[in-house]
Amino acid sequence: REALSKAGPGDWLQLEDGVYDGEFRMRGVHGTEEAPVRITGSSKAVLDGGKGKTTLQLDNTHHVELSGFTILGGHRGLILSGSDHNEMDRLTVKNTLSEAVHFKESSSYNTIQSSHIKDAGRGSQKQVGNGEGVYIGTDSKKWGSKGGQDSSDHNKVLNNYIEGTSSEAVDVK
Repeated sequence: REALSKAGPGDWLQLEDGVYDGEFRMRGVHGTEEAPVRITGSSKAVLDGGKGKTTLQLDNTHHVELSGFTILGGHRGLILSGSDHNEMDRLTVKNTLSEAVHFKESSSYNTIQSSHIKDAGRGSQKQVGNGEGVYIGTDSKKWGSKGGQDSSDHNKVLNNYIEGTSSEAVDVK
């Protein structure tokens, strides 16, 4: 957890195979276009959020690359809030109680690609909720509670395999 929050331009964090329990947050981590922060692992490196709020959250985070590992459980699997120019590649995100991946609060120029997203809105308890595979933006009814319009623009969802969602595979507001 500490390494995630202290990462800087050019840092490369390799997750060893195994299960990492809890909620993980990157806040204010800024790589650069030339020297992104890289977090990689095999699909056997699992961040397990259990029944927590969010398994992995990126807040005000820029130029971070996430690749190869698994994000399991949590109310939400992966959230980007106010985060730009991040790339998610070959991730597995599964068994969330609500949406699997959410770009919100004006998160822009992010890409999720070649990832496997499954069983959103179900979790281990098979609870049906807002189970989008990838959710971009915020419902306009909630804008007032978050300080105005959510301009999550120019995001890309490319070549992902999305299955078993209880709502839309991809929802763009």
